[in-house]
Amino acid sequence: MQQFILNRTTGFIYSTAPSPMSVAAAAQAWRMVPTLAVQRRQVFAMADLLRQLLRARGITVMGDGTNIVPVCLGDESGTLALKQALLDEGMMVSAIRPPTVPTGTSRLRIAINALHDSDSVHQLAQAIVRHVSRPATGC
Repeated sequence: MQQFILNRTTGFIYSTAPSPMSVAAAAQAWRMVPTLAVQRRQVFAMADLLRQLLRARGITVMGDGTNIVPVCLGDESGTLALKQALLDEGMMVSAIRPPTVPTGTSRLRIAINALHDSDSVHQLAQAIVRHVSRPATGC
């Protein structure tokens, strides 16, 4: 009976399939991938620049080689406060905290995209440096 319901109930079957619009968008994205080499290089260059700027100021930056720049701050409340301070300055970043990461390793998750340029990366780095009073420990 269960197999009959799973395979014959149209409301259940069709609710798990992706929408045609999502499929078309994904297919178009795959067609565009080979044409985006310049943008890809720009994204990685800006992520590397942000890492360099922050590390030069003693801020703990985790990982390399992707457009995601995790900035470990350690303290959960300090991480949330910095996220809000950056948002107040017009910069949107994510705060990752327990239970997603171990206690004492809360961090900002900064996603660099193709619209970020050197000026915006420098502005973000300066804002982070202004608000971080001490380097994280335990990250």
